[in-house]
Amino acid sequence: MIINKINKIVNSKFLYNLPKIKNVLILDYGTCQFYKSFFGNNVEILKTRGEEYYIRILISSFFSWFKYRNFSFGQLYIINSIKYINPNYILTFNDLNPFFLSLKKIFPEKKLILFQSSQRSFITLKGIQESLKKNKVKKYNVDAIFIWGEYYKKYFSLFSKAKYYVSGSIKNNMFMNKPVILKKHISFISQFRMHNRKPGFMVDTNEFTKKKILKTLSKFCKVKGIKLYIIGQQSKDYGVRQEELYYSKLFKDTKFVYYSKKNYLSSYLNSLKLNNFLTFSSSLGLELISRGKKVSFLKIQKDRFPKSIYKQYLFNLKNNGKNWTSKTGEKELFKYFNILTNARDLAFRKIYNKDFKKYIIYDKKNQKTKNYLKKIGLKI
Repeated sequence: MIINKINKIVNSKFLYNLPKIKNVLILDYGTCQFYKSFFGNNVEILKTRGEEYYIRILISSFFSWFKYRNFSFGQLYIINSIKYINPNYILTFNDLNPFFLSLKKIFPEKKLILFQSSQRSFITLKGIQESLKKNKVKKYNVDAIFIWGEYYKKYFSLFSKAKYYVSGSIKNNMFMNKPVILKKHISFISQFRMHNRKPGFMVDTNEFTKKKILKTLSKFCKVKGIKLYIIGQQSKDYGVRQEELYYSKLFKDTKFVYYSKKNYLSSYLNSLKLNNFLTFSSSLGLELISRGKKVSFLKIQKDRFPKSIYKQYLFNLKNNGKNWTSKTGEKELFKYFNILTNARDLAFRKIYNKDFKKYIIYDKKNQKTKNYLKKIGLKI
């Protein structure tokens, strides 16, 4: 394991200059690269996944590691980088990293601000709560947490003390719908993953059922003359080929247009001129319905933690609704797909206001969010 870490460092990019001293530091380039322009020029992004290292801070962190063995080498590198950059505000869009959540204890004078990056499940909550036990703390202290909707206050309050601001998805808020020029179509949001076992959906007990539903969708599109679009999940060349091949086998009787995820904005850009979205449980589905798109959910995933104190949004819904279903029979699914393709946008807007608004709001161009940040003291 140590050898792997050393190899990762050796293969990283080394910077011989030092980072710029900035008022705002954003942690983790992997989750926040889109947001640098949102916060203006007085922002520094620190890459925290070993993509690159400032060589002088790296060397000082190496010597610090012998003294502070309660931190990992990577954590000490982040701590020393923060000390050098000396920001007043530390921001992160990675709300799954317990170390990021604990930074207020190390830097009590700095404001720690967290942004929810996607919908959250009990499994993610369980992981963070285990970190609390390991670190022997009751809750993490965070100055402000920007959440998608009121519902997620419960999730974050189970492991953190903070002031909450309902902002919706910052990334989703940057986009506005364009006129839909395609009438007879369905847009399927892929959740395909590359697994060592075999490529497919996320590893669970519903793989067979999901394939059965998608074959029914293929038949529906063929019978009704409806064009099918797939919003791809994979971004790397091999993954893209595997994902497209996977759906080619499932939709062999139906022509479809496959959109690969070329970058971190592709899913949003590909969805602009599409409508009639279908998904099992993707975060993108929630984002799009908040923006006025027609979105339907296939609620077939089993709740593995029925007595948990927090429920993922789909498990919080009853079994069947106007735009979600747990039924898998062909007759029921045909009826369900018909509603998706034929119902008016206004009908889905009413569904959103009644059943989904508590999970996510839409803040056009992040106007409310910018005002909240200004109140905290950040200049946008």
